[in-house]
Amino acid sequence: MTVEHAEFVLSPDPAEPIDLYLVVWNGTGSSVTISGVTSPAVARIAVSRGPHSEDKPRAGLSGGLAVPARSELLMKETGLHLLAAPQEPALSPGAMVPVTVSFFDGSERTIVANVLAAGSPPEDHHHGS
Repeated sequence: MTVEHAEFVLSPDPAEPIDLYLVVWNGTGSSVTISGVTSPAVARIAVSRGPHSEDKPRAGLSGGLAVPARSELLMKETGLHLLAAPQEPALSPGAMVPVTVSFFDGSERTIVANVLAAGSPPEDHHHGS
């Protein structure tokens, strides 16, 4: 299980949620489930299932996010991704911040996420590229 990539994309309005994109590769022979995602740089993180207009990061990852055996979870702007509630001090473009992904089996993986300016497209990252 590898968290290969993480990016925050700032909102044009600093009070609005920040998009968070992950790439998680499950090279094991069984499905794993993400139980939570945290970062000291934001207040809380929740799932969004498409472009957010009224979505707010409240619900967390209730029920978790399954990553099937030998597959990749690639979060996209128009599909499944995460929303993070901003906090002080505000994130700045170019910052690098830790993100910890927790799994239902009790394991955790921490990766350093890049912070991108508002309007920046997330990197089109795929396993092995």
